[in-house]
Amino acid sequence: KFLGAQDKEHVYRFDPSRKTSAPAAERLKSELISKLNKLSFENFDRISRSILEIEVAEDQLETFVMTLVDKAEQEEYFSFLYADVCHLAYTQWGTTDDEMGGKFRRVLLNMCATRLDVDFKEDLRAKLAELPEADREEKALVMKLNRLGLVRFVGEVYRKDLIRSKHLHELTKECIDKAKETADEFPLECVVKLLTTAGLKLEMEAAEDKKKKYQRTIQQYFADVQELSQDRRFPSRIRFLLQELMETRAKNWNARHGPQQAKSRREVRAEVESKDDGFSGRRPRPLPRAGGASQSAQPSSSEWMTVGGGAAARGQSRRSPGPQDVRQGPAPA
Repeated sequence: KFLGAQDKEHVYRFDPSRKTSAPAAERLKSELISKLNKLSFENFDRISRSILEIEVAEDQLETFVMTLVDKAEQEEYFSFLYADVCHLAYTQWGTTDDEMGGKFRRVLLNMCATRLDVDFKEDLRAKLAELPEADREEKALVMKLNRLGLVRFVGEVYRKDLIRSKHLHELTKECIDKAKETADEFPLECVVKLLTTAGLKLEMEAAEDKKKKYQRTIQQYFADVQELSQDRRFPSRIRFLLQELMETRAKNWNARHGPQQAKSRREVRAEVESKDDGFSGRRPRPLPRAGGASQSAQPSSSEWMTVGGGAAARGQSRRSPGPQDVRQGPAPA
């Protein structure tokens, strides 16, 4: 009996036909997730090439896009890599509306818009009602992080010229208006996430607009952000996020802490080396004890005598005291 199983029908055995007999959409999703899990800076060219070599029928595009968007929601720091995959799929599969790349882009935009149109608070309330009390806090946090990941992914896709700027302006204005009306902090977090990701490109495009329509729009955004950053209805964390957003814009969109995203091994190594404080490996000097002068780290003579029968028992004498053994005491009266 295998693992306590009573009947043979309950015993799991590997069956090669399971992989081929599964629905085509499930096989596509499984293969795509397997490749996306391996995606990184170092192997991006190789893995992205293998992703684009997956056979995707037209009726499977929705499954392909849904898997990509799900991964971008769940792994925000890799969203720019997933946006690069979307850009490659669009350019290499054909950019016209009749080609696979154009259809892929249309499905991607519709899926992002559909998910963003869902009212977050209502959706959160409905899903938490189905869960026991002990699981609600964790579920609420996961849903919040997923929505913020989706917002950042939209910004990253816009930076790859797959979304028009007007859609981001509509999303930004909607979030600001909702925050002003309801005093809800979450729409402002979405605004900060979106503008931190795509604010530079938005302003560059607005500067090229001859009618200066979007220049006035962006100025209105930050007038509202300035006002909301002083609104006591919001907690300090949100007001500080808004103030940092304004500072980032004033510094030509160079964030104080840099973008929070995945890093290559070379970047991690360079960051560690730049933060090296020059520690030479020497033993640090002992700190002074409370209520008294600094004490030496050397053991007392009684401690020396208890090791191996003592130095005298071995016929050895202790070394002569050095400068490190001189104790700093009060000067004689």
